[in-house]
Amino acid sequence: MSTMVVSKDGTIKYALSANDGFIAAIDPGQTFKVECAINVNDGTIRHVGQQLTPADVTLPFVNGATGPIEVRGAKPGDMLTIEVLNMKVEGLGFSSLWPGIGIFPDWVRHKEFGIKTQVVEVKDGIVHWNDKLKLPVRPMIGVIGVAPVHGAVLTVDNGTHGGNLDVQEITTGNKIMLRVHHDGAHLFLGDCHAIQGDGECVGMGAVEIAAELQGTDALVRVGEDRDGHQVVAHRQLAAVERRAAGDAELLAAALALEQAARLELVAGAAAAGRAHR
Repeated sequence: MSTMVVSKDGTIKYALSANDGFIAAIDPGQTFKVECAINVNDGTIRHVGQQLTPADVTLPFVNGATGPIEVRGAKPGDMLTIEVLNMKVEGLGFSSLWPGIGIFPDWVRHKEFGIKTQVVEVKDGIVHWNDKLKLPVRPMIGVIGVAPVHGAVLTVDNGTHGGNLDVQEITTGNKIMLRVHHDGAHLFLGDCHAIQGDGECVGMGAVEIAAELQGTDALVRVGEDRDGHQVVAHRQLAAVERRAAGDAELLAAALALEQAARLELVAGAAAAGRAHR
């Protein structure tokens, strides 16, 4: 089966929805490559030393994702698994502190500090932060998701469909599992980072960069038996299987931290119960 290459030219979206026409189609088990633009749009970051201004960024037209890609045969209720095989990041990236953006918008800094931008070169697997500080590349995908149950969700947000998850575990060698809500799944990918810590609390705190992703997909029907256990595609959670660690993480998206924690606790307890039957 040949590798499908999906270009970012003319295919970037700023909302995940089932209303847009498919830009490409892949079969379960097929390897594919997807080009992803930098989160503030290609051409915005031009040179090391550049400082972004409000004119450079128009909210909510950020975190553009390539898609939607049709997964042939995907039906509502199925569990779609995307395995990240490789990520290629090279060229200019940036990190920025921006007034009012992030989980704690003005706790870390004050609005009068203005916009602070660090443009960096990413080359040969190294983030060249400055002349002294060099960081090994640890690329990850910020936006990965399928079309939501109803309507459209901006790429700056997340939910039960995935979306702007921004967890560093969505990286090479790992698998992300999402519940399908519409025929064809409507897969979107974008907002890649050369390196990021645990979450992106300040909004643009990772090293944002364009990327080329290589992955493969699989579909599992709800109710299908795997190793003696019935497969359940959770209605409110995504999951990441970490190959190196040999475990899995549950991802819950909610407006309140307490609500997300409750979803994960209940689902984790149910999964543990099924595993020990």
